[in-house]
Amino acid sequence: MSNNEVVQRADSSNPRRAEREANLSPDGKWKSFPRAPNLLHYVPSGKFFGRVKINGKLVRQTLKTDVFTTAKLRLGDYVKDQRKKVLRPVSGTVAEARVKYEKEVEADHTLKDASKLYRTNTIKALLRTWPGLDSKAPAKITETECREWASKFAAEYDDQFFNNTLSSLRHIFERAGIPREENPAFKLKRLGVKPKELRLPEANQFAELLGLIETAGARQSQHCADLVRFLAFSGCRISEANQVRWADVDFKKAKSALRVQNAQGVLPGLRCDLFPSFRRCSIY
Repeated sequence: MSNNEVVQRADSSNPRRAEREANLSPDGKWKSFPRAPNLLHYVPSGKFFGRVKINGKLVRQTLKTDVFTTAKLRLGDYVKDQRKKVLRPVSGTVAEARVKYEKEVEADHTLKDASKLYRTNTIKALLRTWPGLDSKAPAKITETECREWASKFAAEYDDQFFNNTLSSLRHIFERAGIPREENPAFKLKRLGVKPKELRLPEANQFAELLGLIETAGARQSQHCADLVRFLAFSGCRISEANQVRWADVDFKKAKSALRVQNAQGVLPGLRCDLFPSFRRCSIY
């Protein structure tokens, strides 16, 4: 596109070219457009530039095109990206953002105490494996630094804990005011969690284990053995087993209700069959 095609005077009779009316700078090198105030045209090269004022300072950057319509399309993204940088970081250091995130976790009424503790442990592991992280400025942390940390952390911890710690790191950077698209922690991929290989005891081994528990000599030995039976035969988690009451067991229908507890309290759960071993366990 030639310069003559770009420059249209105010008396132009073509309404489609009205937006291309340009003003020339005193040195004759730059053209600005009243109807596109952030757009500049550099006459010697024919390239278009974006211009925006950030914190009182004018920032100018090439839009990498000499086509007016393409420049206008790219201008919006350029202005948005430049203004977005003003928002980062809100916190001066990672420590400030971390404390903000920790307070939000602690105040989250939808999380159980165990979940809050687990999230706290991921943060402790993060700080232990990334020395000096707390004192860093969030905006200056690079993707390369994140990848170096991730490589060391993944070699030391399992996949599930790595993913949750990475999630904590992402949240901390977000609390620092870094948007998702610029968050270096979001450049890292989560690891695929491999299913655990279950190594369950044979029936005779399990019976031997129960015998050892029952004859351990403690006053609660029998109760401990009964709990192990109940967990094994029902498939309950310990937190679910703690909520089971006699009223939840229906011997006539040979079923037992399992309750699930979350931060809001105890919720009704699934009903499981009282198969023979489970039934014998329930009437001890």
